[in-house]
Amino acid sequence: MMYMDYEPLSKEEREGMQRQRSSTPMLQHRTGHAHAHALEEMEAKLRDLPQMLLEENIVTFVKNELKKIQKVLSPDYPECSESKREDEDEEQRRAERLF
Repeated sequence: MMYMDYEPLSKEEREGMQRQRSSTPMLQHRTGHAHAHALEEMEAKLRDLPQMLLEENIVTFVKNELKKIQKVLSPDYPECSESKREDEDEEQRRAERLF
């Protein structure tokens, strides 16, 4: 174990330490307040996160479904033209049967 030589502090050193101690709580209070405020903001964001993610997922899902619907309704969609051709063929067969 190592012992250090102890020298008493001068009056100026003691006063300087007292000033430092008395100003430290105010600094801690200010930084503590800022930290508490930042923590509150972070908690609020975390509280809102599940709803934000759900909304984002719903919007993405709806957009994708609308794209699928638009694709199916598009005249360029292969099944659309096939079904149209089948309908036209059926109409032609009916017309031929009538004559």
